[in-house]
Amino acid sequence: MLENFLGGLHPVALAAGRDLIRRLDLSGRRRLLDAGCGTAGVAIALCESLPDLTATAADLAPVAKLAERFVAEA
Repeated sequence: MLENFLGGLHPVALAAGRDLIRRLDLSGRRRLLDAGCGTAGVAIALCESLPDLTATAADLAPVAKLAERFVAEA
């Protein structure tokens, strides 16, 4: 159930990350903490656009396991 819910939100999180890139100049940033990351979609999108960015994504243990899967797939 949690996997289906968060999996459904993942495209929205990716879109939010891509929208942040368009709205904010994050080019000088090297590190990101995505607290309460869900599927880590925002962090994934930011790291795809900013190759020098390193992200740490953190959430509750059951959610973090799902985030690990989405990060590995990315």
